[in-house]
Amino acid sequence: GNYDSLAQCMTEKGVVMYGSFRCGVCARTREMFGQSFKYIPEIECHPQGINPQTELCLEKNIEGTPTWALNDPSGNEIKRNVGFMSIDELKEFSGCIE
Repeated sequence: GNYDSLAQCMTEKGVVMYGSFRCGVCARTREMFGQSFKYIPEIECHPQGINPQTELCLEKNIEGTPTWALNDPSGNEIKRNVGFMSIDELKEFSGCIE
């Protein structure tokens, strides 16, 4: 499916995915969104990944990937979820219910 509107809504709401290029569940999530994943901000936590932000991941106490975080407009985390989330679960998590 095309998830552009969902992905864009999630980003507008302040959703971020902390991931790793070595994370199988992260890869599954990227595949699930297909081309629409480009709209979701992903923070690479693995030091050998492309553009790693390992320090940020440590600061945020990211213990597993993927970790989904919902942040308020000033960047404060409201809630998080660790592990795979389906499209429906992500809609509920983000408040992006069509």
